Amino acid sequence: MLAGDIGQYEVEKRLRRAGGETIVALVSVSLVSDAAERPLYLIVQVQDVTARRRAEAALVESSERVQAIIDNTAAVIYVKDMEGRYTLVNRTFEALFDVTRERATGRTDEEIFPLDVAASMRANDRRVIREHVPLEVEEVIDQADGPHTYLSAKFPLLDSRGRPYAVCAIATDITQRKRAEETLREAE
Repeated sequence: MLAGDIGQYEVEKRLRRAGGETIVALVSVSLVSDAAERPLYLIVQVQDVTARRRAEAALVESSERVQAIIDNTAAVIYVKDMEGRYTLVNRTFEALFDVTRERATGRTDEEIFPLDVAASMRANDRRVIREHVPLEVEEVIDQADGPHTYLSAKFPLLDSRGRPYAVCAIATDITQRKRAEETLREAE
């Protein structure tokens, strides 16, 4: 700053208060110069951001906890925004549809599934958004060992004003049950 390379900077520091408590502080420093660009003095502002950092850490921990819960279920779980782009998928989704979380995030059904499957899934999502109600539908998706039927519970995620901002789905593979029902019908 004194060399004139920078006029200001910010840094986060751990500071100890007089009572011994450690806080996280955002320290902002600005250089004030005279008309000839000679340094006169520094303005230093110290802001306690401990509560904000704790809240951010709690949010990260909560998000990781939720992701761990959804990753350890056999059901397929995903969330799509209003444009139909995936914002969250679980490990089961990744494994069954051979797509990584990173590749799925930000993509639409049309970019992941065959067009006929994508169109059906998107139509169900739009219905959930339009009607603001949960919907339970069967969706058939081809996999390496043939078509699988999923019983999908889809529901809107609502903001604080009650407006939908995303669609969440929890889908269970019911292929074995469907095959057993078909076998029973054929036997009868």
